[in-house]
This record gives sequence, structure tokens and C-alpha cells, in this order.
Amino acid sequence: MAFLPVETVIKARQDEYYRQLSEADQRSDCTGFILFLLEALRDTLTVAIQPSPALQVEMKVETRVEIPAERQVKTPEQILALLATEPTLTLKEVAGRIGKSTSTVERAVAVLVKAGKLRFVGPRKSGCWEVLGSST
Repeated sequence: MAFLPVETVIKARQDEYYRQLSEADQRSDCTGFILFLLEALRDTLTVAIQPSPALQVEMKVETRVEIPAERQVKTPEQILALLATEPTLTLKEVAGRIGKSTSTVERAVAVLVKAGKLRFVGPRKSGCWEVLGSST
């Protein structure tokens, strides 16, 4: 791949490149951006394998790539699902279970509480979480 001019293909599609990159960032989903890059690679490979007219050889290469897009569960949804089943967990325990930092979980919980989807009931040390609304 080092000898293929992928940058040239992407530069020719620079507006689409930045649009796809921006959308991937906004959606937190890079599927469209990856598909764009794969199409650029396919086009580059197609150009690279074109036979010389002197060879008079007909060659057709078709490649179909399917990438199943898994929906990534967002942090607030993970928190609500976990606290719905284990309401006595501390935020530190929640963070450990979902693989996020405690500060990330604290920020997400503050948003959920403000949105009326979650609340803490009882004393600070022996209370529990109550999921109030849907996670969608």
C-alpha cells in the first residue's frame, strides 16, 4: 500500500472527507467515515491494477465489503441500565463496571438527575439509586 497514491484520491474528495469526518465526530459513529475511506482505497486499487494498454489483457476486480455497524451504547444508557438492576452501587463501582472514569460517570449522572431520569433516595451511605425514566 505504500506505493499507492491514496492521499491523492482523498485530496480529490477533500470536501467529502471533511464532511464525513465531521459527521463521525458529531454522531460518535465512524461508520460513514470508514466507508468513505474504504471507497477511496478501492478506487485507488482499481487505478493501480489497471493493465497497461500494451498488454491487451482484460481484467475485472470487484470487491464488496460489508461492515456491520454495531450501535455503541452511550454512557448514560449504560449507567441507567446498570443502576436499574443494581441500585445500591456507588458511582465508583458503576465506573468500574462500565469501563469509564469516575468523573465521567459523575458528569453523566448529574445530567441524568437534572433530566429527571435518575435520583438518589435515602441517606448518602445507605441510600440507593432510582431510575425514573426511559434510557432512550
